[in-house]
Amino acid sequence: MEDVQFDGPLAPYAGGFAEELARLGFAPRPARHQVRLAADLSAWLAESGLDTAGLTDAVVAAYAAVRQAAGMRHTTLAAFRSLLEYLRRLGVSPEPVPAGPVTPAESLLEEFRAWLLAERGVTSEVARGYRELVRPFAEQHAAGQQPGTP
Repeated sequence: MEDVQFDGPLAPYAGGFAEELARLGFAPRPARHQVRLAADLSAWLAESGLDTAGLTDAVVAAYAAVRQAAGMRHTTLAAFRSLLEYLRRLGVSPEPVPAGPVTPAESLLEEFRAWLLAERGVTSEVARGYRELVRPFAEQHAAGQQPGTP
């Protein structure tokens, strides 16, 4: 992604991140957009005096809020998920602190996600998608309701 100006603490990872996006199957345009988001975040980190060791979900959420306040699109933590997962796999950003299941539905959903990863061999992105797809069922089941009834 030679056309993206990349400075700040994430600059050393720009090329590897672009390769990771290609490996994940991102088309060129969305991949370029992801790299631009990473470059913007990197510049903000530098201005804020932060480095990759402080790149937590809370920090990225704060940056997303800054973008949203400025009227920019793609202002959620989810927009940065691929970048965060890449940096965490490299060991340069901290793993998220697990909150742990809080409700019976969350516990069931976490078991389902773990089963998908271990037994079905899906990627974490696919498991997350399936988890959200069955969330309404799990919430009804955990509440003792029959699925499909109000």
